[in-house]
Amino acid sequence: MEIKIFKKTSREIKLEISGETHTLLNALKSVLLEDERVRIASYDIKHPDVSN
Repeated sequence: MEIKIFKKTSREIKLEISGETHTLLNALKSVLLEDERVRIASYDIKHPDVSN
């Protein structure tokens, strides 16, 4: 698993987690949304034919 951070501020973080599936990313999103400070958490997985 490789993690690249593209943007990190006091209110937002944008990152890429390579080689992971919906299993990990959906679990991470669920945990983040349990935190009252988190307003939005989402992820996007590109189709294998168009992803890096």
